[in-house]
Amino acid sequence: MPRRVVFLLSIVVGTLAPAVSLAADENCPDGWFCDPNAVPQPPQPPQPPQSPQSASPTPASPPATLGTSGSLPAAPGYGPAAAPALADPVQPSNQSASKRRQRGYREWGLNLHLEAALLGRESEQIESGMGGLGFAFRYRPLPPLALEAGIDFLKGTDPQGYARKEASFLLDALLFFNPRDVVQVYALAGLSFSGANVTIAPRADDTYFKRHDEHYGYFGGQLGLGVEVRVSRLLAVGGDLIGFIRGRTDDHSGDEPQFINGGTQRVDDRIGGGLLRAGVTFYW
Repeated sequence: MPRRVVFLLSIVVGTLAPAVSLAADENCPDGWFCDPNAVPQPPQPPQPPQSPQSASPTPASPPATLGTSGSLPAAPGYGPAAAPALADPVQPSNQSASKRRQRGYREWGLNLHLEAALLGRESEQIESGMGGLGFAFRYRPLPPLALEAGIDFLKGTDPQGYARKEASFLLDALLFFNPRDVVQVYALAGLSFSGANVTIAPRADDTYFKRHDEHYGYFGGQLGLGVEVRVSRLLAVGGDLIGFIRGRTDDHSGDEPQFINGGTQRVDDRIGGGLLRAGVTFYW
């Protein structure tokens, strides 16, 4: 009996030994459930040891990027996908210039200035001088051309020694010789309409002459030269020198020359002079 049991156990062990060795093979990826006919995988190369400081998680796969030809990778079963057109970056300073070119060159401006009148004197004993301020609206449809309409206010002592207040409405055309430069030189020409209130007072040695006010109206023209410095696209500083000549348009225009204050002062129909102006211009 014992010999038969030993004989049967030897037969069973001999039959199961190949299966046990195959299932326990270290190259079997599925452990004990390997396919007996599966081809064993080659062994993996050993990984170099890493220090705890250098160890890092495995990075995720990078997103799809554009190829050198500018197209996205083709999806299975489809042709190459066209890449969206990328607009060239435009600098902010060039955007306004591009918009200007599209709608045409056009500028509006507001000019504020101080001014002084350049007038002659009737005699060395009379101290005369007038000054004031003014403003003008400017429209520049072309780089070398601007149109301007403004009002000037002057106050002081006229060449005859009388207190004088004057307001003028001016219409001018400005021609810029170098409109693309920072420092721009221009010529000015235009027309003016003026009104003046003059207080005529007696002299120290005249006791019979009474103080009274006179009103004068004038129409004339002016020519001048100026310079403007563009501090920025929205701001400019400058000044000009203007010469004018004008005639009277009030009720006494065309009359004989008037002798006032005992015949020592004379009022003529034609008057000439100059203006020196300096100020700033705000553009938009």
